[in-house]
Amino acid sequence: MVVKPWLIGLEAIDGAWPAVKHFVERAISEGTGRITPDDVFEQLRSGGMQLWALITADGEPEVVAVLVTEIIDYPRRRVLDLALMAGDRMELWIDSLPVLEKWAVANGVDQVQVHGRKGWERVTGYPARAVLLVKELEADHG
Repeated sequence: MVVKPWLIGLEAIDGAWPAVKHFVERAISEGTGRITPDDVFEQLRSGGMQLWALITADGEPEVVAVLVTEIIDYPRRRVLDLALMAGDRMELWIDSLPVLEKWAVANGVDQVQVHGRKGWERVTGYPARAVLLVKELEADHG
């Protein structure tokens, strides 16, 4: 089975959202609580984030995974952040990352980053440079 990544244009976000929302919810469910699916939807609609659907290219088209990216401009680097990744049958779509990388280079990006579970290092082949640690703080009720 062949899977191809498709960048969903701004004009198609509203129509694509019902088919991809559950993937976004899945990706966020294991996150840090900093963003909700509604926040992602609004960022996609405004162009602040990009939506990639990984769709089967043979037979009946099926969305098997979703990636949400964000280009972040730092003073000295332009970075593509693979903000959210979720899908089924990863072995079918993980090799699609070079397509995103080529798109990133065409858009002036010189670095890709992934914040996610440690397993993404093994899957993507990107070397780990840091680990994101998060501690939740609770208000003092005393």
